[in-house]
Amino acid sequence: MLAHAQMTSAERRLSLLAIIAGCFGAGVGYGALHPLVALSLDEMDVSRGLIGANAALTNLAILIFGPFVPMVARRVGVVRALLATAVIDLVILALFPTFPNFWVWCVLRFAGGAIGVLWWVVTETWLNLIATDANRTRVFGLYGSALSSGFCLGPFAIAGVGSEGWAPWLIVLAAVALSALPIVLARRLAPELPKHPDAHPLAVLRRAPVLLAAAAAAGAADMAVTALLPLYGLSHGFSEQSAALMLTAFTVGTVMLQVPIGWAADVWSRRGMLLLCALLTVLGAALLPLLIGTGFALWALLVVWGGIVFAIYTVALGLLGERFAPAELAMVNAAFIMAYNTGAGLGPVAAGGLMEAWSPDGMTVVVAVSGLMVLLAAVLRRA
Repeated sequence: MLAHAQMTSAERRLSLLAIIAGCFGAGVGYGALHPLVALSLDEMDVSRGLIGANAALTNLAILIFGPFVPMVARRVGVVRALLATAVIDLVILALFPTFPNFWVWCVLRFAGGAIGVLWWVVTETWLNLIATDANRTRVFGLYGSALSSGFCLGPFAIAGVGSEGWAPWLIVLAAVALSALPIVLARRLAPELPKHPDAHPLAVLRRAPVLLAAAAAAGAADMAVTALLPLYGLSHGFSEQSAALMLTAFTVGTVMLQVPIGWAADVWSRRGMLLLCALLTVLGAALLPLLIGTGFALWALLVVWGGIVFAIYTVALGLLGERFAPAELAMVNAAFIMAYNTGAGLGPVAAGGLMEAWSPDGMTVVVAVSGLMVLLAAVLRRA
């Protein structure tokens, strides 16, 4: 491993290429895993409520184990931590089809979340250490695009082979195994985590409330739209195919727009871009009900809105590296991911409840409130 400050430009580029390639593979694996588990549980006649509870166990594990990740990452090291998570994850994934039982799968889902948060924190810390102040947000734009691309391809792979038998699980296992290969090849280019006294990630709340608000808002908005946008389309008279395409358009934006938005943030202002994305997230939520039957305008809005909503997360990650010392990044990233998962757990629940009790536009209300939360946190912080 190398001290990040001593890496040459060529070493930084190769290191970045390796971790971005690994993130793409992991995105494919986890993008396939989520619908695969849901479909398999449905075939076992598990109720929709219990399927949702099973999925929520991943978020719960991240919140419980997140505070311990910085300490583990520093003591184990970047490369060994990532390879260990890959190996353990492969074992966990192989146990799903071996023991097709709801309660066993609950344990496996929780264990997957606990080991997955280590991968998540170490990956984003690696990226922040090798990025420079000139390109930090662009680096996270590439990261966001690679991860989103993988999440898009994963469900297509499952759709191609179906959810029965070992075939879909072998796709997930292969994607996760291949995600570790670039890490092995670039192990000498991995940055060394600077030593820092152990501290609880929630200490970050006092020092960076706007960034944590952005993480929670990004999780709430992104997951609310991902979970409920097709249902929103159906409630407005769309066919099932058109309703599904609404989510596809939203996801295309998350893939296409992260690098341009990251470039603009690096050139202009990361804080300014974060607040602009929050404002445009609110505006997009207000426009969606108005444009729902307008054809091209609707699809254009969904693409742009998808990129902007997801960019709250990537731009805030760039701000983390700008605001905090390298030795603190593991702790800060852990807090950031915990905030994101808090929002990701609450957003779909709140949006679904409002849609059922009040109106289909309850989803857009939750997204708008998420954007307003970032703006309000910024105003209160400045005051």
